[in-house]
Amino acid sequence: MANPRPCRACGCWFIPSGKVGNRQHVCGKPECQKEWHRRACARWRQHHPDEARARKVVHQVTRKAPAERPILDPLVAINWKGVRKAVGLKPMIVLREITKVLQRALRETSSAQAFPFQANRAKVLPRGRRETSSQEPVSNQKFEAKVLPSPARDEMASGSTLP
Repeated sequence: MANPRPCRACGCWFIPSGKVGNRQHVCGKPECQKEWHRRACARWRQHHPDEARARKVVHQVTRKAPAERPILDPLVAINWKGVRKAVGLKPMIVLREITKVLQRALRETSSAQAFPFQANRAKVLPRGRRETSSQEPVSNQKFEAKVLPSPARDEMASGSTLP
């Protein structure tokens, strides 16, 4: 059991929870929990200043899809006014053209891959004999009985059975 300690938010003494132990720094009051969370977030933002700026730029550059359908075109999913504001005119134009080239290449490769896939679908070969269709019976150790393997597909189709 942890020893009583003062709350770092309000200064009142409290006994830490058994689940948290020595890692608990504030009491269970909602105001103190909220204050501790605010301080922890401020510490994280101070140690990771680029993350907050990057999140703002990503939010500024991307568009959200409407609830009824997702955005499939990557050029529509980008807020180009936000990109221009974030990086400037010339880099925005370069990024937009690179995106168009990549989109064109992706369309060409996906259409080229779809044709052989359709051609191979018609050539489905029949399955051969199963490897488990051996003629010797398999012993079942648990019940001390001899079990014959199931007949192969070809033998079932012709109507013949195993001896």
